[in-house]
Order: sequence, then structure tokens, then C-alpha cells
Amino acid sequence: MLAESDQELLVQLTSVWCLAAKRKMGKTAASFKLELFIYVSRVATSATIRRATEGRIAAAASLIDEYLSALPAEQQLGEASRAYWAVTHARQPEQTPLAIPTNHTFTQLRRIDDYQREADEESQQRAASPEFGTVRRRLNGGMIPLDLNVTDLREALGLQSASAVRAPVPSSTPAVNMKDTVHLSDASME
Repeated sequence: MLAESDQELLVQLTSVWCLAAKRKMGKTAASFKLELFIYVSRVATSATIRRATEGRIAAAASLIDEYLSALPAEQQLGEASRAYWAVTHARQPEQTPLAIPTNHTFTQLRRIDDYQREADEESQQRAASPEFGTVRRRLNGGMIPLDLNVTDLREALGLQSASAVRAPVPSSTPAVNMKDTVHLSDASME
């Protein structure tokens, strides 16, 4: 008999206990064994993971951008973590609420974005400083950017300290076109 409710299970256990107590045959309550088989109905899954198509990724990215626009600047995400979040949200079932991922991959991507932000700020500072210039050099088959002091480099090469590029000089166009006397006849072409 299969008990379908708590009340039916209680009745069934009481009857089995009473039957075992009647049999005494040297058995005590400590040696009483009862095998139970419990059926648990499977919870219906709502939906499976979807394929992350370009359209779904674009829709997820727009939702994420809208969500992040309300956050302060120090909580903004970089490109790598935004792209990962967009792909993972695009794979979720329809109507899944937007939530920032908490897995290790997302944490690592946020750190990578922080490193990229620091590198971008450093390169902007270097570009703003006229004292140093970046020179690329080949080393062991790879190109390596080197920051050199422009003043020291000019002294080492024996160049003047003035800029090598002159300021643009405005020019005027002629008011009247001149005749091309050199190419007037075909005989001069031969």
C-alpha cells in the first residue's frame, strides 16, 4: 500500500509497529527494522538553457547597458566582463531577471578589465607627457614598446633641441591658371 499523505503514512507506520509488537519472539524495539520506499515527484523544469544567438546577445547587452547606466562610475564594467555577462544572460530562459554573475570567471574578467583600465590610463598619461616618446624595438622576434626621454635621445644623436617638424605655412592658390607651354604640341611628347 502506498501512502500518499502524511496521515496515511502515520496510520501505516502505527499498524506496522503494532504488528511487530505482537510478534515479540525475543525482539526488542531496538531491533525493529522497517524498510521505507518514498516516492518524490520530480519538479518540472521551467526551461532549458537557450542558444546565445547574436540577436539575444545584443538584446542582453542593451539590458545590461541600461542597468549599468544607473550605477556610479566606480562600479562600471569593462568590455570583457560586459561581453561575458551578455552571453551568459542570453543563454538564460526567457524572463530571467537581470543579475550580476557571481562565478569565478566573471570575477577574473572584472580583474582583467581593471588591469586594462589601468594600462589605458597609463598610456594616456604617457601620451600627454611630451618629455617621453614611445619607440618600438624588435627583441627576440617580438615588437616591444620602449619609452625614451626625448631630450636624452636628441643629445645622444646630436640633434638640435628644436622640433624636427615645422609649423604649417599657409599658402595661397593662384588667381589665374597659367598656360602649359611645355605640352602644347604632340611633337614635344616624342
